[in-house]
Amino acid sequence: MRIIIYTFFLILSTYILVAAQTAPIETIETKLIALENSIRETESRSNALRSELEQRLKRTDSLKTIGSSEKVLMEYTAASFRLTQKLEQTTSELKKLQFERGQIHAALYAQYSEKIDSLKHLSKSAQPEGRLFVLMSKRLQVSPLAGNLHFNPRQLAAIDFNTQDSLGLLIYKQYLQDASRELSSEIASIENKEVEIAQISALESKADEFMEEMEESNMLQMISSSPEDTRENSFYGNGATDENFGNLITANEQARSFFYLINNLQHNPQVNYPESGPLSYPELLEKLKESRRFLESYQKEVILKLSQMPGN
Repeated sequence: MRIIIYTFFLILSTYILVAAQTAPIETIETKLIALENSIRETESRSNALRSELEQRLKRTDSLKTIGSSEKVLMEYTAASFRLTQKLEQTTSELKKLQFERGQIHAALYAQYSEKIDSLKHLSKSAQPEGRLFVLMSKRLQVSPLAGNLHFNPRQLAAIDFNTQDSLGLLIYKQYLQDASRELSSEIASIENKEVEIAQISALESKADEFMEEMEESNMLQMISSSPEDTRENSFYGNGATDENFGNLITANEQARSFFYLINNLQHNPQVNYPESGPLSYPELLEKLKESRRFLESYQKEVILKLSQMPGN
């Protein structure tokens, strides 16, 4: 059954992604707005049902405490059961909507990236006024990084200095400065994670190399062992001494410590992009670098926006 469900979502995912990538950006954006409204409405229904169910369960416990009749208790239990079914159905609907949103985000991210790259190849004078910043703001909002930010990228892109008085400009300036600081903090966080993942990746490579050497060593010992001394060599190798055996134990302990460290570090949260599952360490490192470069590029646009403010 799980295989059937997985296959269904895989087919659905591919269909949604391909359909979204071939549709015009404006069409996808309109669909995303409608989808976000549906998600909010479904979340509201889910929260209301969960709250009502909790209240009914508390009421049932109270009725049990005061010794209500079996008939009353059965009525409350039946009502709670119906609410549970509604909640499960609503939760299922919400997961489907969120899944579809993830696919649309991935499609928009790809299309925004393509347009951004094409604009970057133009000279500054040939670029449409503010278009690059608008596209970068939109791409940031549909990226996996969006959940870490406390400002709305679209609000930054919508800032118009020509329509504001001095107080409005002051507020805009503060908002841009706060966004720039937050981006700096996020970039520093990613840089720290890059160092951490690079260290883990190096340890994993060393452990792999160590185990390969151990396997080669064991294979050579097996080949060089003669039938006459098989029993002896099963412990010490061919003519090995107690001291060498002690070194072999120490080497094995080192290998175990490598794997223990790696297994612990692998519990660190990994970045999952809409188009992929869990990443290998080299892939994760490349994604982190890509994310950092993206944020650094966006921060430059924020700083440029600040420099364009009247009075600067």
